[in-house]
Amino acid sequence: KVDSVAVLRCIGATARQVFGIYLVQAAAMGLAGAAVGVVLGGAVQWTLPRMLEGLLPVDVQIRLDGVAVATGLLVGVWTAIAFALLPLLQIRNVSPLSALRRNVEPIQGPGGDRLRMAAWGALAASVLLLIVVQAGEFDVGFSVASGIAGTLLLLWVASRILTRVLRKTPRSGLPYPLRQGLANLYRPGNQTTTVVLALGFGVFLIATLLLTQTNILRPLTVGVETRGNLLFLDIQPEQQPRVDSILVAEGLPVVESVAIVPMRIAAVNGDVVPRFRGTPDELEDSRDFAGENDGDPNTGGPRGWAVRREYRSTYRDTLGPAERLVAGEWWDRDREGPFDVYQVSLESEVAEELGVGLGDTIEWDVQGVRIPTVVTSLRVVDWARFEPNFFAIFEPAALEQAPRTTVMLIRATDEAARAAVQRDIVSLYPNISAIDLTLLQRALDDVVARVSVVIRFLAGFSVATGFIVLLGAVATGRLQRLRESVLLKTIGATRRQIGAILFTEYALLGVLAVIVGAGLAIVAGWGLARFLFDVDFGVEPLPLLALAAGIALLSAAIGLSGSREVFRSTPMEAIREE
Repeated sequence: KVDSVAVLRCIGATARQVFGIYLVQAAAMGLAGAAVGVVLGGAVQWTLPRMLEGLLPVDVQIRLDGVAVATGLLVGVWTAIAFALLPLLQIRNVSPLSALRRNVEPIQGPGGDRLRMAAWGALAASVLLLIVVQAGEFDVGFSVASGIAGTLLLLWVASRILTRVLRKTPRSGLPYPLRQGLANLYRPGNQTTTVVLALGFGVFLIATLLLTQTNILRPLTVGVETRGNLLFLDIQPEQQPRVDSILVAEGLPVVESVAIVPMRIAAVNGDVVPRFRGTPDELEDSRDFAGENDGDPNTGGPRGWAVRREYRSTYRDTLGPAERLVAGEWWDRDREGPFDVYQVSLESEVAEELGVGLGDTIEWDVQGVRIPTVVTSLRVVDWARFEPNFFAIFEPAALEQAPRTTVMLIRATDEAARAAVQRDIVSLYPNISAIDLTLLQRALDDVVARVSVVIRFLAGFSVATGFIVLLGAVATGRLQRLRESVLLKTIGATRRQIGAILFTEYALLGVLAVIVGAGLAIVAGWGLARFLFDVDFGVEPLPLLALAAGIALLSAAIGLSGSREVFRSTPMEAIREE
């Protein structure tokens, strides 16, 4: 709008009047944009519940909320005003002559005056206020705002570094369109920083959501094709051979067969666990054992549940697929009993609740028989997996002779075969319980799939916003591209060569945005997995590569579509426009 500003200044408009005119225009544009956003938000509000139809336990009544609509309109207007202050302040003191000579003398606005500093402060305060209002708590909002600011700063630094690297990269052996497209990324009037910030932040958000979703849901989806879907409980030792023969006859594989031994803790490091029914004296004994200041006196402290509960444990000589050793050593497979003290491995959290570690002793009560043990290892257990997992695992010699039942996990893909084997086993042994996990797994898979769709649907808005900014950058650089095309056409460049140059430039901008945004997303995803969700972190390259290819192609397509006028304009038209 510099030309319009120059005309207004020449016919007597003051700097304050020009500033007010365009501030009102910015507010009106913000109101119009916010109104469109309200309409789009209403459409999304009608769409999302249908994506979750059948998943939510209640019927969602969809209606527009007046407060939300008013908030959206207010936020749109205020955002437009806050972001318009800086460019408007840049021209308020520019003379008409300087504005008319802008093509040969760049506009030099006041660099460090108080109003510009106040505008920067208002802009930062506006963003922080909006985030805090959405978060509901100042600490959470401030943390989110700091994360956004840090991410944008890293994106800006990365774009500057990439620009410097590209400037020094040798290109002598490359084709001319590729050389010219690379040069457009760092020459005056380049859009590298703007596009990397816009698209890179969108890629950062959607890649972080994708990585976080993958890592959280991986334990629920690993081994979908091999995990058991039919569970048999309470198989007695004398029933085991007959059950095995039925499964062999049906041709159904046993995914896992685990012995279960019920027991209680009798003593920890020589301290006898009190047996109580709730009388005041016995409750006092329980508090003494658990620790005077260890928690709620009505429950005996945080160790109360751990010492009073009934444990269903097992014995084996190997770690399970859902377990990971974090301290100590697993016992020797060749070790045989009987011994004075047996070895036991505890889950790390229950060991913490009991206040025991490596080398501590626990005496177990197995139906009246005392089993002395020493803790030789601690494990981390992934409880989300469809497998039998245990707080305590004993070496085989400790429990091989103990009364036990067996839990068997079967894989039966055919529905008729599942029904037949359940009928045969349960009719033969009524004490055995059969649980078909297929419906549960299907429901869980459906929940995971729907949540994934919603997450990707919402994350797509961030990338869409980046492309809108890309369109704005293309429109802003239209005159610059027209001048370049005039020069190229004058020296003999064809439309195909100009198209190849533009394609190279915008495709590389998309690739740079993906590289920076995905790199930051990997770091953020690792931090979330490690410190917030406490899950193993992994990167699946195929979704990230698909995201990279899609962003690069869309960036090139938008750049080319927004530069159509470059192909149509002749050198004379561009000169006349000047």
